Amino acid sequence: MRVIHVSRRTLLSGVACFAVAGIVPTTVAHAAPAAGDRYGLFYFFAQSCAACEAFDPILRMVSDRYRMPVMAVSMDGGPNRMFPGYVVDSGQRARMGVAGRATPVLVLFDTQTRRILPIGSGLMSADEVMQRISLLTTPQTGSDRR
Repeated sequence: MRVIHVSRRTLLSGVACFAVAGIVPTTVAHAAPAAGDRYGLFYFFAQSCAACEAFDPILRMVSDRYRMPVMAVSMDGGPNRMFPGYVVDSGQRARMGVAGRATPVLVLFDTQTRRILPIGSGLMSADEVMQRISLLTTPQTGSDRR
């Protein structure tokens, strides 16, 4: 698993957010004491992707409800209505170790451990996204994972 070094403050402030991954956003969702206090999401999408168009409002709702910042990365250079602060992929995905060019792809970033944790690809429900995040972030009994 590839580790990207980004501080919690950098992720949540939106200033030079995800700089190590080569991403400079124009907007980031507001962070508050919630999942967004520690975690952020990378969303790899394509304007030409029908599944992405269907997933956009689902991810926006998750982001707003749980106050999780989302950094949307366009794989085809096209814009995203739900995430107007998107950036165009210039190798960020490859540097993060996310293989291929399939979309949509959702990746969790842990600001405390600075780990990239793949959530999934394809169309997912809000419940499915949150269940996967919960599985990735809840320490297992007997585990030293924090």
